[in-house]
Amino acid sequence: MESHQIHELLNLLIRWFHVIVGITWIGQIYLFNWMEKTLPKEIDSQAGKNVVGQLWMVHGGGFYFVEKQKI
Repeated sequence: MESHQIHELLNLLIRWFHVIVGITWIGQIYLFNWMEKTLPKEIDSQAGKNVVGQLWMVHGGGFYFVEKQKI
């Protein structure tokens, strides 16, 4: 491979990596904004005193329990 071909290949790989990272970053922003908005205010009686929201989620066949805690 010549130098310009290697440069073109690296440019292409870096560009696609940048696009994929940008898409996942934006998706993560939407996820956390949705979680912040929809966390119910009712708290389980066994939760700690610093818990301000709880949420059950299903993703990829698994159940996730999310707690928002006041620091």
